[in-house]
Amino acid sequence: MGVVFVSGQKRSQTQLIQSLQVEYQAVEAGWRFFSGLRFAVLSFAATMQFGLFGGYQYVFAQVEAKKLSELGFAALWVIPAFSMIATLVIALIERRAQTLYLTCLERGIGIEAALGIPDGHFSQIKSTSRLKPYRWVPYTRIIWIIHALVGIVWFYLFLTGIYLR
Repeated sequence: MGVVFVSGQKRSQTQLIQSLQVEYQAVEAGWRFFSGLRFAVLSFAATMQFGLFGGYQYVFAQVEAKKLSELGFAALWVIPAFSMIATLVIALIERRAQTLYLTCLERGIGIEAALGIPDGHFSQIKSTSRLKPYRWVPYTRIIWIIHALVGIVWFYLFLTGIYLR
């Protein structure tokens, strides 16, 4: 059994492998957390956006029925303004979760290489994302397209609310 120097410390090959295995478990737990977080944020965003669209539709229906007060007219631009800010915040949270998810993925691949596992869990995830059609339409790109479209719709409704005021 050989001796390996890691950060200026002597470690046996067995200790190094054990350390890598412990780190691999921690990286896997982090990867699972950030993967779940991304789906939870998307679910929360969808629920929130549908609720806000429903509220906006209710207020807008009152315009057509001519039952809207000054506060109601303000809601026609306040709801979209709040929704644009919320969409931006959710997109930023998604971006941060994506960065941490990819960091865990890359570190997992590095640990698999150090342990001599060429086709480990993380390596397989990375390789499947290069296959068609995933290469052209990855999950992250779809999420950004959705956030952009929702932001554009809210901007349009914001301008509509300002115009109707």
